[in-house]
Amino acid sequence: MQQADSYTTHNPLEDQWEAILEPYEDDAVNALILAQNFQAIKDVLETGPSGTVLVIRSLDEAIETLFPFSEY
Repeated sequence: MQQADSYTTHNPLEDQWEAILEPYEDDAVNALILAQNFQAIKDVLETGPSGTVLVIRSLDEAIETLFPFSEY
């Protein structure tokens, strides 16, 4: 059995990116800010397990901040 690599393995988040990023299509400044934040997250993740913990904590905070903005 051949092991799948990261380029052929389905990413369950891939289908969500279009919906998440579409609002930035005509908002160059906020698109840049979001891209810079994604880069910062990636940089922290690349530091290893301790970076992963920090990113998870940060994502938890973002989730808690965003939910009150929704109707749910």
